[in-house]
Amino acid sequence: MVKSGLSVIIISHKLDEILRISDRILVLRNGEVVADMQNAKADKASLAELIVGRKIKRPKQKKYRSAEKILSLKNICTNPSQGSPMGLKNINLDIMKGEIHGIAGVAGNGQRALCEFIAGHITPQSGIYNYNNSQIEVFNIKEFMSMGIAYIPEDRNSDGLIGDMSIQENAVLSELNNPQITSKLGFLISKECKTYAKSVCTKYDVRMQSLSQPARTLSGGNVQKLLIGRWLERDPNVIVACQPTRGLDEGAIASVHSMLIDAKLAGKAVLFVTEDLDELLLISDKISVMYNGSITTPKDAKTLEKREIGLMMTGTI
Repeated sequence: MVKSGLSVIIISHKLDEILRISDRILVLRNGEVVADMQNAKADKASLAELIVGRKIKRPKQKKYRSAEKILSLKNICTNPSQGSPMGLKNINLDIMKGEIHGIAGVAGNGQRALCEFIAGHITPQSGIYNYNNSQIEVFNIKEFMSMGIAYIPEDRNSDGLIGDMSIQENAVLSELNNPQITSKLGFLISKECKTYAKSVCTKYDVRMQSLSQPARTLSGGNVQKLLIGRWLERDPNVIVACQPTRGLDEGAIASVHSMLIDAKLAGKAVLFVTEDLDELLLISDKISVMYNGSITTPKDAKTLEKREIGLMMTGTI
């Protein structure tokens, strides 16, 4: 299009593609142009810092001292008519404490169904679900939450929060049985809810103007920090994170990565689903690939390269 004489404006969070195809780059922050430069003078690190307005501290991968199995799936099959349109086919997967288990796959190959199933949203047609050395027979979302399984959904805006409700209300959505913020009769205590919500937002750096503002007015990164922080406050054993950095800027991505790595180092088991192979290799300890509803045997992330993962994603190997 450019060769034919057209002017093209591309807006993206993906700095690699911006650097690859742009001639001139503008950076917007808080509604203002903070940089206007030729591509030759830009690099990924400087653009990321311009976007967030500060130097980005990227987390470093660290190994947990020992790993212990907390969740095991044996020959799990699900009906594609329930939940995600792609059903699961003979899934065998062990999830360990103190590990980030990365899941790669082209969109629509069962990753979302796997996350929904582990979080109790889908009942299996066949197979065995073991959690904490006990076989799970009843699949109930509320019970799974009580067991310590946290689910960060793929669509944070439609499945993760209620946009027209306030930040305060969204912060306590998962805490309706919490005696700290509810009365003996089951009513929410407004003062305690405000204190709890403020604590979550402060601790996990959710940037806002007011706790009473609608949650839909938050940026994508702050929505995600609110969702992850809300779950971390419950001290879960397993964190299922489905596409947690999709559409976020570099600063927010670094924050999400740090939160997941910190959770791992605290002994939590993390299932991390992403289509970004760079971040998959950056923070995962093990990696499995989903293709057509099935999953590969996990491999040590250090032994894999992007090309090999890409071939596995297309079912080539």
